[in-house]
Amino acid sequence: MPEAAERDVVGQVLRLVWGGLSDCATASSPREMALFLNYTQKKFGQDKRDTLTRFCRECDVRFACNGGCPKDRFATSPYGEPGQHHLCPGYQDFFHHVREPMEAMMMLLRQGRAPSELMSSYALDDSARGGCSRFAGMGPLTCGNAA
Repeated sequence: MPEAAERDVVGQVLRLVWGGLSDCATASSPREMALFLNYTQKKFGQDKRDTLTRFCRECDVRFACNGGCPKDRFATSPYGEPGQHHLCPGYQDFFHHVREPMEAMMMLLRQGRAPSELMSSYALDDSARGGCSRFAGMGPLTCGNAA
């Protein structure tokens, strides 16, 4: 199960942390812990989804972060809305960068094959371009015309 920050709605699952129960590892006192056990917990969970900025709701990688933890939403969205996660640009860059290899690994898994097969494919592509191959065995990095 993803961490609370990456779930769409939180408040259904509690975990034991130092000092009590928590949904996002922030409960530190008996009073705070009690909040997680009643209506407030469910409201917090629903508000996590319902307070997303328009930019976040329209994001093509929202499935991966779901706006992150609300305590980290202190930036302004590109549409000028307060409440954007401050790491959003980095999350978008990362999830766009890994989308193609993740989809390829998913396809390999569905075919009953090992996702690690992707590494040899990348190594062949790299060497065909004369670039560095990080996946060609366990030996040293090999780069194009290096001696």
